[in-house]
Amino acid sequence: MGVHLFTLDNQFFKLGDSNERSSIQSIAKIFALSMAYSLEFRQICYSIERGIS
Repeated sequence: MGVHLFTLDNQFFKLGDSNERSSIQSIAKIFALSMAYSLEFRQICYSIERGIS
């Protein structure tokens, strides 16, 4: 599996087997999981700062 990345300033990067097709659903799961962890981490940090367990 590979990835293509286009930046806002029109730079192009590719990594791995980027010519192999894959479903966007597979990639979207990774982003959704990352976002969920990020949100949960922020909530934990906020709770620690406030002294809430």
